[in-house]
This record gives sequence, structure tokens and C-alpha cells, in this order.
Amino acid sequence: AVKFQSACFERFGYQGMKVLGELKNIASESGLQVVLDYKRGDIGLTAEHYAVAAQADGHADWVTVSPYLGLDSIDPFVSAGLGVFCLVRTSNPSGTAIQAQLLENGQTVASSIATMLNHAGQPTIGENGWSAIGAVVGATNPKDAVALRKDMPAQIFLMPGVGAQGGTIESLSPCLRDGMGVLVPVSRSVLYPEQVTGDWQSDIQHAATAYASSFKDGAH
Repeated sequence: AVKFQSACFERFGYQGMKVLGELKNIASESGLQVVLDYKRGDIGLTAEHYAVAAQADGHADWVTVSPYLGLDSIDPFVSAGLGVFCLVRTSNPSGTAIQAQLLENGQTVASSIATMLNHAGQPTIGENGWSAIGAVVGATNPKDAVALRKDMPAQIFLMPGVGAQGGTIESLSPCLRDGMGVLVPVSRSVLYPEQVTGDWQSDIQHAATAYASSFKDGAH
């Protein structure tokens, strides 16, 4: 899979969006699942427009979405045929102030969102047992991630935070189900690798290969 951060292209206006569309199509034609890191969080017709826009200039299989306006912010993307990774327990430190808060029923905010996604995702579970509604769960909060896996047994986890943010590959293992169900984006550690060959493309390829090997060794 490959994850494109939409903001990095949007900042350059229509020219950046054109490049993003071209890259998404190249990735898809190469057989990769395309994740558009979009983090949209609106509802109704506006959300429908965002869902169409995600695929307007290039192919996308998944988008990231904020679920804090409820299912109204998720359903338009699912209806458009997209997989949706919803923010549940993010890797940024200040997210804890909101996501770890206890509610009257004893759940945390994150656990409450997880329960909602588990129920909402049931109709979208495919033949391999995974839902089209997934969850963003940071690798920097491994204990919470393990608890959230129990709340969301059919959700694929998009787990940022490995590498530059301090998350470890070993912390991902409890979130796997039959060796699957976790997608790990590694950006900065690959995009800005140690200079080995002096050729930036070769160095990126070397870093990506090294990370892939470490995943196989460290996550079981």
C-alpha cells in the first residue's frame, strides 16, 4: 500500500492536485492499495462532495476521516465505494486529552468511537472477514491499541507512529489477527533516510526494504 498525505499536494493548488492524481493512478496501476490521507470530517452533501473529490483526479481505495460528527461523516465515503480509516486513538501526544477521557458509561472517548465503528462496519465485512470501515490507532499508545482491538475485531488498523514518533514494531503484534489487519505507514524514516549510496532514490529504496524486513522479523 501507499499513503498520500493530501495536504502536501493541496498546498501547491491545482498543480499539486494534478500531481497527486497522477501519482495515485501510477500506484494503483502498480497493484498498490491507495490510501488518501484526507482527514475530512463534514456531513451531508459536503461529505458527498469530499468523497467524489477523493477519486476525481486519480484512484483511491481508502481515505482517512474524522468520525466526531458521527456516522453522518462516514457513510458518504462508504456509499461512494471507499474504505474509510476513522480517527480513533491518534499518535499525537495532545490527542490523549480528548481521546482518553472517561465517559459516564465507563468507556473512554476512543473506546466509544470504536464501539460505534464496530457496529457500523458489520454490513461491510467482506469475504476475508475485514470491514470497509477501519480505524486509525497510533502505535505510540500500545496498551490502548490492544484494548481497542477487542472493541474492533473486524477493523483494519492504520497504525502511524512507528519510527520517527517512537512507536515500535513489537507493539503492533497484539493488534494482528491471524497475522493480518494492521497497515503501518512509515514516512519520515523512509523519505529522509540515512545516506548510504549518495543517490536519494536508491537510499529511499534501501530504507523501505530495511523497514519491510524489520516488520517481518519483529511482528508475529
